[in-house]
Amino acid sequence: MMPVMNGWEFLDAIKKESSFKHIPVVVVSAFIEKSKKINCNEFLEKPIDLSQLLELAGKYVH
Repeated sequence: MMPVMNGWEFLDAIKKESSFKHIPVVVVSAFIEKSKKINCNEFLEKPIDLSQLLELAGKYVH
């Protein structure tokens, strides 16, 4: 749990900041149905599969 806001609030906040628009967003959540409705680059379902996480890290970290 995040101390100031939850992940959904954080995602809304960074979408409002134009300087962050180029940063890819990978959502990690156990709330599958709610997560499908948001605009993000990738989604990982909890519990996280390590091979999927590493694959996404390789895709977005240059």
